[in-house]
Amino acid sequence: MTPHVFELFQVIWEDISNLSPAFTQLFVERDGEGKLVDADGLSYTLDALAIEAIDFLSSILKAKAVRTELNKQTQQSGSEQHATAWLQELLRVMVLYSRIPREEEEMWQIDANIYLSETTSQTANYTPRTACAELVTQTLMEWFNKTTVHALVQFYVNSLTAQSTTWKEREAYFYLLNQSMKELRSLDVLLEPETINLIQQQTSAYLGDANDFLKGGAHITLSSSFTVAPQGFSKAAVGPLDSAIAAFVDPESAIVNACGLIAVTQYLEVLPSSVTVSRQSSIIAAIGNYLGQHDLQDELEDSDDIKSALIIMLRDAMLLDTSKILDTTAMDLFFNLASDGASNFMVSDLLGETFELLVQAFSDRGPDAYIKLCEKVIPSLSGAFHVGSINEESKLTDLAAELVSELAEFGSDPLPEGFVSVLMPPLQTILMQSTDGSVLRPATTAVSHMLNKGTSQYLAWHHDGKSSVELTLTIIDRLISSPEIDESAADEVGSLASSVVDKCGPEVLGSYLSALLRAVAVRLATAERIPFIQSLLMVFASLAIKAPSDVVNFLQDIHINGTSGLSVVMTKWLENSVHFAGFDEIRLNCIALSKIYSLHDSRVAAITVKGDLVVVETGRIKTRSQARLNPDTYTQVPATLKILKLLIDELKNAATSQFTDLASARAAAEALDDSDADSLASNDGDAEGDDWEDLATTGDGSLDLSSAKVRNELMGLVGDGFGSSNNVDRIRDDESVEYLINWFKEEAGKQGFSDMFAQLKPEEQKVLQDLVK
Repeated sequence: MTPHVFELFQVIWEDISNLSPAFTQLFVERDGEGKLVDADGLSYTLDALAIEAIDFLSSILKAKAVRTELNKQTQQSGSEQHATAWLQELLRVMVLYSRIPREEEEMWQIDANIYLSETTSQTANYTPRTACAELVTQTLMEWFNKTTVHALVQFYVNSLTAQSTTWKEREAYFYLLNQSMKELRSLDVLLEPETINLIQQQTSAYLGDANDFLKGGAHITLSSSFTVAPQGFSKAAVGPLDSAIAAFVDPESAIVNACGLIAVTQYLEVLPSSVTVSRQSSIIAAIGNYLGQHDLQDELEDSDDIKSALIIMLRDAMLLDTSKILDTTAMDLFFNLASDGASNFMVSDLLGETFELLVQAFSDRGPDAYIKLCEKVIPSLSGAFHVGSINEESKLTDLAAELVSELAEFGSDPLPEGFVSVLMPPLQTILMQSTDGSVLRPATTAVSHMLNKGTSQYLAWHHDGKSSVELTLTIIDRLISSPEIDESAADEVGSLASSVVDKCGPEVLGSYLSALLRAVAVRLATAERIPFIQSLLMVFASLAIKAPSDVVNFLQDIHINGTSGLSVVMTKWLENSVHFAGFDEIRLNCIALSKIYSLHDSRVAAITVKGDLVVVETGRIKTRSQARLNPDTYTQVPATLKILKLLIDELKNAATSQFTDLASARAAAEALDDSDADSLASNDGDAEGDDWEDLATTGDGSLDLSSAKVRNELMGLVGDGFGSSNNVDRIRDDESVEYLINWFKEEAGKQGFSDMFAQLKPEEQKVLQDLVK
């Protein structure tokens, strides 16, 4: 086939060109219905054939023989490669197929949200228009880079300036040009000043056009030009920005409104504050004007893309200068959008991110600014809890709990007076009545943050004659012990329990302290989910750092199902530590385990736990069915030896993060362990022979994320393929490395360490020999 690939390209090219008149008549000039299928589910309308042909053309353009021949023609144009005949002809046909079909034109005029999602490529709807955009932005730009944009600009000059050109052709040109500049921006490629000038001249001429689609497309394309413009163009954006703001609130056209919304957002993303700050109040007022013209719960009920874009615009406008937004309607607009968008996950998540950034910005300006923010938002948050309770709008309550958590977490320390007394009652009600994890988790986190940052007013708060400590312990007991609350819903209870123990102490908790710790230990015995186990164990880890002997003595004195609490907790601790997540949590866990080891307590040494995986060489690929028939077995080792193994592994992991680049870290990892692949195989089976069935799964066949192998392989996908335990993409941890090295040096000088060292695997011994000098 290879010798004939260029001839095949020519045939496909001719077919696409010859097909365009029929396509125009059926779909562009008329409202012919597309995407029809027969009884067998096979497409039979012309638009499907067009998509297949364009996609095939995009693929065959990547063939070596085709590129070789076309490159010869391109090189003959010298410095005018963008004006090469075949390239200009290709763009002409792409513009023809990118024109808005009559059916979609009518649909978009009714629902601007669909138009916005199509224009911003946030839709899975695949049409000839999007197929053309992919050919230009992926195939041509991968080949010619920004020369593709030069070719598009030249095409406009050559073909779209004539009076006979229709608005659909010009709009299609703007669409392809905009998609191309978006691709350049993602690649951090800037255009030359002369090209930017040409683009802006072309687009500016249509900002006042009578056709809504052409006018809107001009606004979007003009704003995109500033995203790939070199320095020196910011002043030229003042007029276009004002024009885009006006387009956003144009009462005559929802299409122009949506385009203005996209354009203003792009201007705010790329223009310097010297240009945008002075427009802050006008942008916020424009958003208020827009919301006043459109009912969120009626006209925009299903317009989630427009709502998301509104939130992004409001966020960017507020962050321009937070010192002034409390004097505007910005926060009222935010809560207006929040009350309506809480039920949509995408919108709700965006609202949470926006509020977090806002709180951080106010906190950075000092306690006075944060107090003013609280005075503004707390009544609205309190009202959201009330409204959500009355109307049983659980999603609004979920969002309110999330926002309160962020307000407390990123706020000043201490929290403003009255913070706890106003917000704790609705949170306490939620935590004592709800069983839904989506609200229990943020509500638990919010209470924990309030206890940490507003300790004095939290301890002074009481409700229905009960102290805050008693109420909090009741909440913790319910989250831990209630059978109607699953483990995922109680993932944050350990953090709250740790905060109670840390901030209150034995002098405040009294006999409640032992009851709390016993309840945590008892729940650990039956806990199954790794995040929940980690959450509960952090309570003992925090205590062990301060008083390890007290923790060991306490656990030894309690009994759980006929077994000592020390055995229950240490077994759960040591067999799950390898799965712990979170930089601070892992470091705290290592320090706590080192403190317990340093006790050299015979009661700890007497506990046996899972050690290393026993590898049985069968010569066969280990499938899931075989894994069920022959489950993994482990050696049994003393708890003290297991602690050493865990700390050595963490030392090796943390050491790789000391290096400034991936190559040196990788080299260091290889120096520490010359056989990472063999090590991985020894832990997870035959790495070379494994297929996809080797991935650990849960009972329903889904991936088991508690499996170290699964998590390492998934991390490898985002970590440049280096997915073993030597994950060099983690945050630099010099402090942990220094602590562990000093700790190992200290322990190495103590009696009995040589015997423990002899029980380590050779690769573990090598880590200590290489890193602990």
